[in-house]
Amino acid sequence: MQGILEDMKDNLSLGALIGKSAEGDEASLRALSSAISRPLFPYLMGRTSRREDALDALQDTLVDVWQSLPRFSYQSDAAFFKFVFTIGKRKLARIHKMRVREEPLTDTHDVADMDTLADAQHRIVMERAIRKLPEKDRNIISLRYWSGFSYSDIAAVLNMTEGAVRVRHHRALRELEISLSTYEKH
Repeated sequence: MQGILEDMKDNLSLGALIGKSAEGDEASLRALSSAISRPLFPYLMGRTSRREDALDALQDTLVDVWQSLPRFSYQSDAAFFKFVFTIGKRKLARIHKMRVREEPLTDTHDVADMDTLADAQHRIVMERAIRKLPEKDRNIISLRYWSGFSYSDIAAVLNMTEGAVRVRHHRALRELEISLSTYEKH
């Protein structure tokens, strides 16, 4: 989150972008959308195996945020991103509920490059291992590695202490190591 906010320093603060966006300023709305999308999209991608689902959740989240801006009371950057990520998680959960079944994996006959197939298989194994983690741990891993958030930013978004985030992060990584080492033995 820090990198995103540093990018905005040249222009406007996040609070100012929110205020101008709420007033209907299109340039501010575009800048705010970008500031939201950069950390939110990787997080959503980390929580689903379908790019389309992540894009749908991102778009729905942006619409809800835009609609709520006139009523939103800016308090801090962390509180704003907590608000945004809460909406994003709910949108993705709704999309998952609507999805009746997952599409089958690509037929291996259609894959020309075996390295691409191996990479896809490793990604699937990693996604399965992450899905086995408790939801809070999945969120921490996604925010840390897909959205690039610091421990303090994650703590603010998830309403936890920074120490608790660090402990859960460490335990989640250990669980992933165990899960992935079990896979490699097969």
